[in-house]
Amino acid sequence: MTGEPKGDRVSQITGAAGTATVPGDASPITDEELFDPCTIPDDVTNAFGLATAIKRNGFPTPLPRWRSCVWSQTGANARFGVSILVTAYTFQELLDNPTKDRFVPTTVEGGHAATYFAEKGEDDPNRCKLAWGTSTGAVIVDTTAFVVREGPREEPRPLVQRWAEAVYPHIPS
Repeated sequence: MTGEPKGDRVSQITGAAGTATVPGDASPITDEELFDPCTIPDDVTNAFGLATAIKRNGFPTPLPRWRSCVWSQTGANARFGVSILVTAYTFQELLDNPTKDRFVPTTVEGGHAATYFAEKGEDDPNRCKLAWGTSTGAVIVDTTAFVVREGPREEPRPLVQRWAEAVYPHIPS
């Protein structure tokens, strides 16, 4: 599977809680070994309402220590877009990052520690992000609720929580 670290490198960076403890820049996990979120099974994304969505890599130019994928609904009835970012940077590095703020602890998949957060200065009421740690770094799921012509708008926090719950079982922990 793409994104599965080889050998004993995961045990070299994983702490007692099962999440990476070595800073991302020092991680022995290569960029190619990071999980590719665009490999989330189509049946998962289709069930989430993304059957006709456009799927693309989230970074037109690759960023070292990151992999990403974006799905955007299209057409007049499009209600949301979602993304997954996978990084070798640790969950703790995310929490300590001065460009992030408004952390609100939560859980995913029956109790795995996670947090909602925002980019410092971001005040987009249609967007929400949630992150959790993995044995190779961290995962960020991001959702944007589109303004719709008919019916209620998706609420960003429940939307990102549903997206996290849908994809969590398919992302290596």
